[in-house]
Amino acid sequence: MKGYLAKKILEGLFTLFIVASVIFFLMHLAPGNPFMDEHSYQSESIEILKAHYGLDKPLWLQYLKFLKTLLFGDLGPSMSYENVNVSLIIKQAFPVSLKLGTLSFFLSILMGFCLSVCLVFGKNRYIKKIAWFTNSAYLALPSFVACVLLQYVFAIKLDLFPISGFYEFRHLILPALSLSLIPAGVIARLLKTKLEEVLKLPYTLSAKSKGIGPVRLFIFHLLPGAILPTLSYLGPLAATLITGSFACEKVFAIPGLGSWFVMSLNARDYPLIAGLTLFYTVFVVGFSLCVDLLMGFIDPKLKVKKI
Repeated sequence: MKGYLAKKILEGLFTLFIVASVIFFLMHLAPGNPFMDEHSYQSESIEILKAHYGLDKPLWLQYLKFLKTLLFGDLGPSMSYENVNVSLIIKQAFPVSLKLGTLSFFLSILMGFCLSVCLVFGKNRYIKKIAWFTNSAYLALPSFVACVLLQYVFAIKLDLFPISGFYEFRHLILPALSLSLIPAGVIARLLKTKLEEVLKLPYTLSAKSKGIGPVRLFIFHLLPGAILPTLSYLGPLAATLITGSFACEKVFAIPGLGSWFVMSLNARDYPLIAGLTLFYTVFVVGFSLCVDLLMGFIDPKLKVKKI
């Protein structure tokens, strides 16, 4: 187990290095600079700003300085917001994205679980048809389209929820619901496929022949054998939802990491772009590692194969 854990940590560190390198060179190879839209600046002032942020130095020197600052955990100051550190922006925006992402995460699991049960165990053909249609609609509906539709129906027409903002729990319902639709559809498909496979296995047929009740059969026999593919999907999903959704936070005017990322791209704020991207990558790597360890405990054969 120690060897497996060390291997996954090294893989995660290497992934962070690759992502940091790629994002650095992509930012600097893109046309323009962080000060090109500041029409009030004279060319001399822009040159002074470039020198202040080290953008006048050779690219390889900027790259080494960038890696050095990351090594010491310093994300640097934002180029768009005076005297504001990138770490401070993340510290203030992350709790907002965390609340929205956590709610979306549990809604995804709940809706996907219920849909998969209806698809596999629904005895009424109309229930199955409705479940299939709902699942297909979830998968086909992009989150930004779902945001606009939910706003129009539940906020404008029915006036049941606020249309935007982040002030109380009610403001999170529509954005969380719009973020959870596609993940719920994926979870439902994964669970449905594996549940149908597990239902045909000898130990499941044996348990059914012994007269075990449907609830006990599902919890203790079907679910443990069908949950592994879903768990592998939940790690990256949790990281994606918790670190914010770009379109959703922008549509609902939620001041989370997603909104800041969109603003940083528009402003070509190099430190903020790099900081938010690496923060997202750390979450993806961390959640993936946790899921791998959890899957190893659930099914020790997987752990042995991966080592």
